[in-house]
Amino acid sequence: FQATRLMGRPKQLMGFIQMYPFLFYYLFILADAQSFTLKMNRALPLKSSSLVLSCELLSFTSGAIQLWKGNEKPADCASKGYDCLFFPGYSSTANQTGVFTTISSLTRQNEGTYMCKLLLHPTESQSNNLTVVVYTIPPHLDFRQVPDGNVDLGVTSARLQCTTSGCTYPPPSVQWLTQGQTPSSYEVYTTVNSTITGGSCVPPEQIYTSTLDLQQNTTWSDNSDKVLIFSCRIEYPDSTMNLNTSGTHTIKFAVRVTEAYLQQYNQNITSKLTVNSGEPVTLTCVTGTSQPDPIIGWYIGSRSVGSGTSLTFTPSNTDHNEVIFCQAYNTDPSLKVDSNKPSLFVRVRVTVAYIQKNNQNITSTLIVNSGESVTLTCVTGTSRPAPTIGWYIGSRSMGSGTSLTFTPSNTDHNEVIYCQAYNIDPNLKVDSNKPRLFVRVQVSSVTLEGSTGGPKVFNEGYPQTLKCITSPSWPVPIIRWLLGNKAMTDNITSISMTDGDELYVLNSEITLVLMRNSSNQKIRCEGFINGQETSPVYAEVAVEVWYAPDVRVSISGNIVVHSTVVLLCVPQGNPPQYTFHPWIHTVGQTEIQMLDGVNTINNSTLTLSNISIQDTGTYTCTVDNGVPGLDRQVGQTGYKDVDVQESSPVTSLNNGSESIWCKFSINGKSHYVSSWYRPPDTPSDNIILLKDQLDKIKSQGKSNQQSNIHIMGDFNYRKVDWKMKHNKEYGSCLSDSDGQQLINILHEAGAKQLITFPSRGHNTLDLFITTLPGQFVNIQSPDHLSDHDIIEANFKCTLPRKTVPKRTYFQYSRGNYNQMRSDARKFTKERYFNDHHNTRSEEDNWGMIKNFIGETLNFNVPTKTLRSRQSLPWINSDIKALRRRNHTHTTYKRTKSQKVKQKWQNLRSEVNKLVQSAHDNYVNNLIGDIKKDPKPFWKYINNQKADKQGIPPLANNHGNIVKSDVEKAEALNHQFSKNKLKHITQTSSCIIHYVHNTCKHITQKTS
Repeated sequence: FQATRLMGRPKQLMGFIQMYPFLFYYLFILADAQSFTLKMNRALPLKSSSLVLSCELLSFTSGAIQLWKGNEKPADCASKGYDCLFFPGYSSTANQTGVFTTISSLTRQNEGTYMCKLLLHPTESQSNNLTVVVYTIPPHLDFRQVPDGNVDLGVTSARLQCTTSGCTYPPPSVQWLTQGQTPSSYEVYTTVNSTITGGSCVPPEQIYTSTLDLQQNTTWSDNSDKVLIFSCRIEYPDSTMNLNTSGTHTIKFAVRVTEAYLQQYNQNITSKLTVNSGEPVTLTCVTGTSQPDPIIGWYIGSRSVGSGTSLTFTPSNTDHNEVIFCQAYNTDPSLKVDSNKPSLFVRVRVTVAYIQKNNQNITSTLIVNSGESVTLTCVTGTSRPAPTIGWYIGSRSMGSGTSLTFTPSNTDHNEVIYCQAYNIDPNLKVDSNKPRLFVRVQVSSVTLEGSTGGPKVFNEGYPQTLKCITSPSWPVPIIRWLLGNKAMTDNITSISMTDGDELYVLNSEITLVLMRNSSNQKIRCEGFINGQETSPVYAEVAVEVWYAPDVRVSISGNIVVHSTVVLLCVPQGNPPQYTFHPWIHTVGQTEIQMLDGVNTINNSTLTLSNISIQDTGTYTCTVDNGVPGLDRQVGQTGYKDVDVQESSPVTSLNNGSESIWCKFSINGKSHYVSSWYRPPDTPSDNIILLKDQLDKIKSQGKSNQQSNIHIMGDFNYRKVDWKMKHNKEYGSCLSDSDGQQLINILHEAGAKQLITFPSRGHNTLDLFITTLPGQFVNIQSPDHLSDHDIIEANFKCTLPRKTVPKRTYFQYSRGNYNQMRSDARKFTKERYFNDHHNTRSEEDNWGMIKNFIGETLNFNVPTKTLRSRQSLPWINSDIKALRRRNHTHTTYKRTKSQKVKQKWQNLRSEVNKLVQSAHDNYVNNLIGDIKKDPKPFWKYINNQKADKQGIPPLANNHGNIVKSDVEKAEALNHQFSKNKLKHITQTSSCIIHYVHNTCKHITQKTS
C-alpha cells in the first residue's frame, strides 16, 4: 500500500524499495494483472453427480487463485508449482489456464454462490459470481385422473393434472402444450406453477402436481372451431433432461355464436319484410358455426314474441314499421348477438269505405245544389298500402282518387253515388255506402216591394209594412228579415206558391215599428233554401227614422234681482228643420205671458234683462219639425224653472269687525264668502269677532253638517310660520297676539288656512281660510300689482265620484288542493331543502315560502273579480220607488201634465221618507256595534264629509311624482326625517300648550 502511494514520487519510492526489496516483485505482478471467469462443466448439476468448477484466465503465471463460497474457501492454489491446498469434499488442480475444483458427489450443501479471486500483491481481482443449484429430477411426468374419451368444452368443463413421478427440486414450472389432431409442432398453451402434493421426500424436495382447469364454454383465442391434444412438459437448463408426459388429452373448444340473420323460405331478409295483417308468417334465425347450440329469442321492437330457431307469428297493424330480429347466445348470456333488423311493412287490406262531405259522414241522402260543384271524399278504414278508389253515380264511372268533385244536374236526381276501393287484391273490392242524390234549385233573387231608390222613411213609433218575394226554387224557400245584423221574427206573414215546374215562390210581409236608434241602418230580406243559409241572396233598403225633437232648455247667469238671465232652447230631432213657437211664461197653472225669442236654425234664445221677483216662474219652449211624437202631438216642449232671489250682503253677521259677508248657492248647497281685515294694531281679542261669526253660521245650518265657509283677507299676522304653526323668527310657540288664537279658532271650526307663501315682502299677511280645502286647487299669486300680492285659487264645484277599485278574491271552495300538495312536496324537496337552507338567511327562506304560496295559489285556486258598488249602503233593493219617481219626473218634463206632476210629488215624498227611515236604521245599527267594531262607523263618518280630503300626488326627493300610498309614505318619511327633525320637540310642546289652553277654555265654559 505504501509503495502504491509513492508511485508518483520516485525519490521516496527508491528509498522505500531499498528498505523492502521483496516488494519489487509484487509491483511487477500488479502491473500484469488480468481478468478471469468462473464456469462449471455441466448445465444441470444433479444430486449425487460430480461437478467441476473452473476459474479460468489467459495466463496463470503469478499470484494465487482462491475459490470462495460465501465465507467458505473450497480451493486455494498458487501459481508457483501450481500447488493447491486440500479441503474436505473438494479436490483442486491448477495449470497455466486456471484452477479446476471437482465436487465428486453433489449434495444440497454444495448449493450456493461461488466466486474466484486472483491474488496479486498488493491487489486482488475477482471473477463473476456463479450460483450452483443441485437439481433432483423425477424419472418422468404422469397424468392423473385421465378423462374418459375426448372432452367437449361446449358441453362440460375439463380438469387436467400433470404429476412428477418422484421427488423434485427445485419447484418446477410446468408447461401445457397443445397440437392439432394432425401431428405438428407443439405450442405452449400456458405455463402453470405446480402445487405440492403428498409424498415421502426430504425437504426441500417435493412431489409436484400442475392443474389446468378449462371451464365449460371456454373458446379458443380467435373463437375458431378447435380440437386440440394437450400434454405437459417440464423444461430444464439441459434440454436433454426435459420431461414430457407419455399420454395426451383431446379437448374440443367451445365456439361462441357471433352472427345471426333472418331467413324466410330459405332466403335472407334484407331491410324490409312485407307481410299481410292477420296472415301467419314463419321466419328462421340462422346462426354461424357455434358450440354449443345457441339459445335464440325473437323480438318485434322491444317486445319479446318467442324463442327457438324459428318463429311463426300473425302480424297486426300495430306491428307496422317495427323492426323484427332474433337474438342469440351460447357461451355467455352477456354476449348476445342481434340479427339483422328488417322493418315490418304490414299490409292491411281495405275492408270498409264510406263517403264524407266536409268531414261529415253521408247517410242515406246527399242533398246538393244544381249547377254547384260538390266535393266528396272516400274514406277507407285502416289499410296499407293506399287503396285504389273509383267513383260511380248509378252505373256511370265518374273518376278515381280519394276525392271527387262533380257538378250535379237534374239527371243525377235520385241516383246513388258511391266509391269502390281495393289495395292488395283487385278481386276483393269494397263498396262504400250508397246515398241517393237529392238535387236542389236555390233561390236566385229576391224582390223587396215598397222600397224606392232612396232610404225608406219611418216615423218613430208608427208601423209600416214591407213585402219580400223570392224567385222560383225547390224545396220551399225561407225568407229571413234583418235590421242591421239583428234578425227580426215578430209580425211576419209568409205564403208559398208553386209554378208549373213544381218550384216554389215565397211571399213574406213584415210590419215594423222603428225607433230613432234604428236610423241609418238597413232592412234586409234574405231568401234561401236549406243548405243555402251561409250565402243567401238578398235585397235591402236603408232606413231613416224621423222623430219629434227632444227639447232641452238651459239657463246661464246669476238668478238674482237686477241681473240678466239667458234661456237657451236646443231641440234634437229628425229631420232637423225646426219651427220655434213663442216662449210661454207660467206661474203654477197660470199663463203669465208669451215671449218671442231669438230663433236660429238650431236653437231659440230668450234673454231676460234686469230681472225682478215677478220674473220667477216656468219658461216653456215649444218646437216642432212636422213629425208627431209618441204622444201623437206634433209640437214638443222643454221648460226651465226660474227662481229669482234677492242679492244683498248677509247683514246678520255684522258684529263690528272690518268684514263683509255674502251667501250664494252652488249645486243646492249654501256657501258663505267673506272679506276680512284685521288692523295690525288691534288687540288680540279682536279676532274673537271672527269666531262669533263662524259660530253664528254654524247655528243657522244643520247640526250634523259642516258649513261651507270661505274667508279671504289681510290678517296682519307676520310672525306665523303657517307650515309648522309656530313663530318663524324664534321657532317657539306662538302667543295669542301673534296668531295662536286664530289657529285655535280654525281648529274648532274645522277650517284650514291654505296660504303658505309670502304675500307681502317676506311675510304671509294675506290669508285664505276655508272649510273645504280639498276643493281648492292652483293656489298662487300670479300678479304683483301692489304692496300686497293678489291671491288666486280655483274652486272645484263638484267632486269626482269616489271610485272603489275592483276587488279580486280567491274561490277557495274550487281550489285544486291535490295539486297544491304535490307542488308543496316538490318545492320542499327540490327547492327549499337543497343543502342551502341553512346557508340562506331567515328573510330569504321566508321569501321563498311566501313566493311559493303565492305562485301555487294563483295557479291552483280560481279567482273572481267584483266590481265596485257606487250606491249608498242604506239604499237596499226594497226601495223600488226610486225608479218610479225618476220615470214619472221624466214623463212630467215631456208632457207638462199636472196630473203627472202631482203623482211625481207624491212619489218624491214617499221616497224621501223611505230613504230617511233606511238611513236612520243603518246609523242606529252602526252606533250599537261601535264598541265592538268601530270601523264601519268611521267609514260612514268619512263618507259624510263635504270635503273629500286625502293626500294628493307628491314629488319625492328625486323629483318624481308618486301616487301610491306606499310611495307617498316613503316620500313624507324621507322629507320629515331629513328636514323637520329639529322641529319635533318645539312642535310637540306647542301642541301640548294648545291642548292645555283648550282644556282650560272648555273648563271655564262648562263651569
